Amino acid sequence: MCFNRNLLKRYDHLFTFIFKEGVSPTNNIAERGIRPAVQWRKICFGNRSDNGSLCNARI
Repeated sequence: MCFNRNLLKRYDHLFTFIFKEGVSPTNNIAERGIRPAVQWRKICFGNRSDNGSLCNARI
């Protein structure tokens, strides 16, 4: 599906942080949660096989 169509479908949710108190305008918490996995993947040069990908997903 086209990016623009997906964006328009979710347009009402894009600016929730403006209208609802307590909603963060960033997703820093989520990004910090996946950061160690991303760093590990980059250090190990990613996945070279489907089994390696499965292993990383499970870790």
